[in-house]
Amino acid sequence: MCHLCQTNAISRRDFIRLGTAALAATWLAGCTSAAVEPAAVGSTHWHGRPTPADYPTLAGTIAQRTADELVLTAPVGQRTIPLTANTRWQTAGGTTQKEPSAEVGTAVLVWLDPASEAAQQVQAIPNITTVSAEQIPTDVPQPAPTGAAEPFGPLSFITRAGWGAAEPAWAMGGEAGLYDAQHNPGGWLEYPAPLSNQLHTAVVHHSALNFDQGPREIQAIHMRTALFADVGYHLLIDGLGQLYEGRPLNVRGAHTGGHNTGYVGICLLGNFEQVPPLRAQLETLTTLLGYLQGQYTIGRLGSHREFQPGVTACPGQYLQPELGGLRNRLGMNF
Repeated sequence: MCHLCQTNAISRRDFIRLGTAALAATWLAGCTSAAVEPAAVGSTHWHGRPTPADYPTLAGTIAQRTADELVLTAPVGQRTIPLTANTRWQTAGGTTQKEPSAEVGTAVLVWLDPASEAAQQVQAIPNITTVSAEQIPTDVPQPAPTGAAEPFGPLSFITRAGWGAAEPAWAMGGEAGLYDAQHNPGGWLEYPAPLSNQLHTAVVHHSALNFDQGPREIQAIHMRTALFADVGYHLLIDGLGQLYEGRPLNVRGAHTGGHNTGYVGICLLGNFEQVPPLRAQLETLTTLLGYLQGQYTIGRLGSHREFQPGVTACPGQYLQPELGGLRNRLGMNF
């Protein structure tokens, strides 16, 4: 389940999974309204909830900036974006400035010109999550990322080696040992082939973390604080629209309480209670769902909150409304 967004009373097993009370309290706080007002982020003509046309194209952290270009990084990889004399710069509060104010290391939302792919608007965003880097476990044995990528249908994903995934640890308390229907029904379950007979539903989540906190940070939290054997999601999408390999598809996920067997967990990086989803992410999500639909006959699509109403805000107030249109376009059901 998405332990970064849970809000209701929890069972003893879920309490064990949540781990330390301090970090659990931090996650719960991250599900409430934060200091960033959503209407202040992005186009100044928003009145309350933005429309999809207003959504930023990309998000990431500035690695380099010159007069002519901006280099934006995600958890793995980067993208160079042309700048022009007409590029608008905005502070985190939405104030337009003539000169660039976002320095190297600043997290930003970027709107691209559809024709030129140059930046129309760049807006700084503050730290939008209450989980800081200091609170993310560092004792998970994750190797250095290789950056390796492989084809995944019409897309490509950063492999587990590419983002530096730790090996699964089945002795963890919340997902201990291998699956046994009688003695360990909550254990690590590997599906028999073919997967088209096992997978039937896709569940969309948000990470409720900053855009630069990706698969490595999520895996560390899931393994050390939630006590999962591995990262709970099967696939993740960063602020540049790049796909990442998570838990293998032939293994039951750990992302949605009571809805994991046969369910594919897809997590979009970012906190969409506080900022809009990104068009690059939605484009990748649409292509990904179409591939899963054709490859594995997945016919259902829902969000974390739809499968656990009243328990979580995931995937956030700005991403949730997109799922109905996605279902209609792809001919999927809830």
